[in-house]
Amino acid sequence: MTKLAQHWTSSEPQQGFRHFRVVGQGGRGAERWVEVVAVLDATQRLRLPLRDLRDPALWSSGLQPVVEDLPSEPALEAEGSEQESLPE
Repeated sequence: MTKLAQHWTSSEPQQGFRHFRVVGQGGRGAERWVEVVAVLDATQRLRLPLRDLRDPALWSSGLQPVVEDLPSEPALEAEGSEQESLPE
């Protein structure tokens, strides 16, 4: 059995958080589970199947940077596309 990483990043927010630390594990075979706590709030705990944690579509090993897609605002785009002429 390979050693499990201690920190994980969720691909989607879990209880409002994306970065977690492993605090426990248990079970056997297909019933193995892992308990994690949010790095920023240790009161936020999750218990999930080990197979979910090892699914790269759901979780990444380590504390990965999170880049959220921000919705574009039409007003800002319109302002940015206009160029002001400088006085000569």
